[in-house]
Amino acid sequence: MSILRAFAAGAAAFALAFGSTAPAQAAVMVNSAGVTITTNTSGQIVTASDGLFSTSFTKGTCDLLFSNCSAFAFATESAALAAANWLLDKVFLGVFDTNPKLVNGCTSGSECDILIPYGMGSSPSGVFVLTAAALNNKTDSKDAIKLMQVSRTSQQEYAIFAAPVQQPNPTAVPEPSTWLLMIAGFALAGAGLRRRKERSEYRVRFA
Repeated sequence: MSILRAFAAGAAAFALAFGSTAPAQAAVMVNSAGVTITTNTSGQIVTASDGLFSTSFTKGTCDLLFSNCSAFAFATESAALAAANWLLDKVFLGVFDTNPKLVNGCTSGSECDILIPYGMGSSPSGVFVLTAAALNNKTDSKDAIKLMQVSRTSQQEYAIFAAPVQQPNPTAVPEPSTWLLMIAGFALAGAGLRRRKERSEYRVRFA
């Protein structure tokens, strides 16, 4: 029994010295906007996806993260701005909106600018990356979207999007005027067939 007591005392001392709290676990959740979010053990968003967009968050350079700045999911300013708007409206909600540091790669608790690259530009001073930025501020009313130009070799917080899901085009429905033209065309075609039939019968009758 003395051995068991000694073992128990040693275990208790170890727990007090090193802590007995279990480490935080990564999690997967679906937020109120229907976006599936995964977090790391620090509670930071690592990925976000729904039926339209899928992205991951990290900090690095354009050259390193986007194959020498040549592999962007978006090729136009408007498409990148739409993705930035999706981040603010559908992903950065609740605690992720009031604490910007809870996005992987972000280090500021007041504001984090998440960049979405869509092209390259140049000036006499050099080449730069064209991006749409989702400005996630701890004050909701200060959230914003803007265009930014950054160095391809500077460390930035990026959202790395997969190619967006293409929404199917709705089946075209003819307008009323189109229907009238189609009906008129069918009527004329039918009348022409009847006349040809009558002429054919007439010729046969007098052969």
